[in-house]
Amino acid sequence: MFEKYSFTSIQRELQSNHNLLPVIGVELEFYLLDARTRRPRILTDRELISFTGIMTRYLKLESVHHFSAETAILCPPIQTEKGRGQYEICTPPIPNLENLTTIINVYIKVILFAARRMEAIYADFGPKPIIDDYGSGAHYHISLHDFYTKKNAFADNSWDKNNLLKHSIAGILHYLQRSFHWLCGENESEYTRFKPGFMAPMNASWGLNNRSTAVRVLNFNPENRRIEFRAPSGNIDASKVIFFLLASIERGIAERLEPPAQVYGNASDDAYHTDPKFHFGAFPSSVLEARNRHDISWFPKFE
Repeated sequence: MFEKYSFTSIQRELQSNHNLLPVIGVELEFYLLDARTRRPRILTDRELISFTGIMTRYLKLESVHHFSAETAILCPPIQTEKGRGQYEICTPPIPNLENLTTIINVYIKVILFAARRMEAIYADFGPKPIIDDYGSGAHYHISLHDFYTKKNAFADNSWDKNNLLKHSIAGILHYLQRSFHWLCGENESEYTRFKPGFMAPMNASWGLNNRSTAVRVLNFNPENRRIEFRAPSGNIDASKVIFFLLASIERGIAERLEPPAQVYGNASDDAYHTDPKFHFGAFPSSVLEARNRHDISWFPKFE
């Protein structure tokens, strides 16, 4: 489905230089629309059971094709999201990132198939299918674990005294601005999601359990402490997002980068959005703006 970007060399660098193992899971949002009118389609309980049944049967076939019996994937529960006709599925958090990209692509394929099998339903993974409603994101949850003990290194100390966590946040935010065009490409709709009022990030900011920032730190349980990267949509190649995450985090750790000040409220409010103390720049609002910022000279070499 997508051109593959190799992140195995960065994984090796995280292991050899920092003794770290990345573990990633993804929340994937999408809309179900009426195939004729493109208006939101809210499934009844009976339709949701049918939809899940189609997904389950097709996933069994896809699992046989892509995975061994030990790594076969199960049908995830479909959860309703904030938008009208918007839904979400989640992958398990796993260290095998090649498998993760395959799982994401299989989930997308299976959802598209299940929607076609239902009467007049279309699945849309685009960033902003409904202009006056919530956009759809692909939220990447990442934690860094000790390569040998498998303990979550983000769980060490309190969150504000964990330097590894701080450097990782800073690396993502620091390198995101110059990488937007590489991630989102020439698709103008990718940039339309970054608007106030719908919990989409508008700047390179971070916050604790804050859904309005580009990087959200989940801190409800220290043992499960992790970073949630909220900028991508489901349309963006998962391999590219993971490549960017690993590369920017590794640079943040190696360069000991420090993040901006934490955002405590809504990151799109003027008090935060207009104050550079709280972010590393506003997101591009167009392809042209993203193209003008484009600079991936910091990337590690592809294998």
